Amino acid sequence: MLAIIDAEIGNLGSVTQAFQRVGVEATPTASPADLERSTGIVLPGVGAFGEAITNLKARGFEHPLLHAVKDRNIPLIGICLGMQLLAKEGHEFGTFAGLGLIDARVEALPPVPGETIPNMGWCDVVPTGSNALPGVPAPTTFYFAHSYHMRCENNEDVAAVTPWGEHQVVAAVRRGNIMGVQFHPEKSQDAGLSLLHAFAETIARGK
Repeated sequence: MLAIIDAEIGNLGSVTQAFQRVGVEATPTASPADLERSTGIVLPGVGAFGEAITNLKARGFEHPLLHAVKDRNIPLIGICLGMQLLAKEGHEFGTFAGLGLIDARVEALPPVPGETIPNMGWCDVVPTGSNALPGVPAPTTFYFAHSYHMRCENNEDVAAVTPWGEHQVVAAVRRGNIMGVQFHPEKSQDAGLSLLHAFAETIARGK
């Protein structure tokens, strides 16, 4: 069972339909108990960090999610805000503790010449090193919609970057069975579908 967490923090419909388009059955669930029998987990998210992590915890998902990912080694992908929730803490309208699966913090995108906040639209995503995302050649264009970004303490956790002015920001992270993407694969046409299909294949292979 590929479980899509329904904590009222993400666009479940488009994510579910994207998996269906690549022939993968993914089931939205509002029951934390379903994570105990899941073979893969999707954590979508839109909105603000504090409200999202509060909803996730209030609905009882935090401990079953951490148990599935850390103790059972179940593959997890966080999408957009769902990726940011993997961090240790977020600084959006206050400071909030995240899930702590990635040693990182979430901060506001810095103002840079030529860029508009929020960052919305198609941006190049460049995989980094041996930690590259499955199904993503270099470079590939994905659809973004965000005002905050993740700053990783360990460069080894960074799976891809995207240009931000003369600098780069984290576009994706990966650590073992944990993956997160700042962009929206469900809105990124063929490139996004390729990524979701590759994620599902890692589940099928038991990796």
